Amino acid sequence: MMDAPFNIMTSKPQRVPIPTIKPNAADEKFVRDAMAYLVFRAPFFAHILYSEMQVKYCDDSMGFPVAATDAHSIFINVNAIKRYSMKIPEMAFVLAHEVGHYIFCDLVMSVKWRQTGTVLCSCGPLPYDHETMNKAQDYRINAMLIASKIGAMPAGCPGLYEPAYSREGMESCIEIYAKIYQQRGGSGGRGRPGQQGQGNPQPGGGVPDHGGFDHHLDPAEKAQKDADSGAQSQSVVAAAESAAASGKGNLPAALRALLGEILDPKVSWQDKLKSTMLRHGGDPMLDWSQPDKRHISRPSPYDPIVFARQGHMGAGTVVIGYDTSGSCVNPDVQQRFFSEMAGIVDELNPQRLIVVWCDADVQRVDDLEEIDDLEGLRAEINELGGAPGGGGTDFCPVFEWVEENEIIPDMMVYLTDTYGSFPDQEPDYPVIWCSIAQGSEVPWGELIEVELV
Repeated sequence: MMDAPFNIMTSKPQRVPIPTIKPNAADEKFVRDAMAYLVFRAPFFAHILYSEMQVKYCDDSMGFPVAATDAHSIFINVNAIKRYSMKIPEMAFVLAHEVGHYIFCDLVMSVKWRQTGTVLCSCGPLPYDHETMNKAQDYRINAMLIASKIGAMPAGCPGLYEPAYSREGMESCIEIYAKIYQQRGGSGGRGRPGQQGQGNPQPGGGVPDHGGFDHHLDPAEKAQKDADSGAQSQSVVAAAESAAASGKGNLPAALRALLGEILDPKVSWQDKLKSTMLRHGGDPMLDWSQPDKRHISRPSPYDPIVFARQGHMGAGTVVIGYDTSGSCVNPDVQQRFFSEMAGIVDELNPQRLIVVWCDADVQRVDDLEEIDDLEGLRAEINELGGAPGGGGTDFCPVFEWVEENEIIPDMMVYLTDTYGSFPDQEPDYPVIWCSIAQGSEVPWGELIEVELV
């Protein structure tokens, strides 16, 4: 019998309400000044703080050293402000720290790990220890804030910072968790290995103390819903865009790494190739000057029905450079390259498709005036045992062949792994390099990385 899939929305623990108080004017102004500090020094954090979170106040009754968060509310212990003689940059550091837990979705993930009892680390699965994970999350965020010079670590009640675990916050909390766990000989935190501590506060301050200046509560319902719906990622993107627009404050390197894929989402290479081809070749259109032999219907000898052949706008002649070097001559690559040629035909319907097979020299040229001949070409190449070639890689002969034969293509699409010699001069026509190698570089033209699977 299979276990039911984990669902954060149906697995959330019961929360204990946290009593709040109304702060005096001086304490409230102190916290507001710290928030204003972030607006000017760290607008990314300030945007999330103002738009997604809310500041509340409590006293020593809950046992919070300075603050606590449920990834929606930030609870500030007003007694700690006086006890530790806190300064505005220190309070700003604390606020940014709690925002960091929201950004990294720390509290929501802690619920999942606590439910499963396991943390999947690169060294293998480790039993979950709640206090150790809380420490790992704090080590990462504090290292990030210190490296980015956002506020100042509170002196009276310092947070967790250990460069051996994280110097700039670039490591994930899982990596740091494994470091702590292994350094302690697999004993986790203060509890026994795998102890599943709870994050719910209890009246009188019954929250496990993992060290540092804050307590991690179980996530608020809003935080859980935001994480489940993707709204949390959207708010982080909006914060980054707002910070960039303001021109103030540096985005920490750890956040730049985190936001890389969010701010620059990966478009599927199929869509990117299609849009690039259409941009250079134009959208296909109907050409009534020629019948489409694939769709001719003759219900009677006296009343023929003729369908127009699909025409083109700009994509008259398309040249395919087909890399047949040793690194590209295998069935998987051949299947992918033929699929891409079929896609080019389907999207652009060129009047003329020229396939130039080349490793270090041109091995073969197929000039397909009838696009239906592509399937016949595939069958012929398969009968011959695969693409001709298998030697070294030189891209120059294909461009030389095009010039020598006075071909003026509307576009060239080169199917390759980009490991070869490029012409020194870029041709006058558009060139799209479809590379099966990740992290490829080309001196000119447009590069699209193609996945084999």
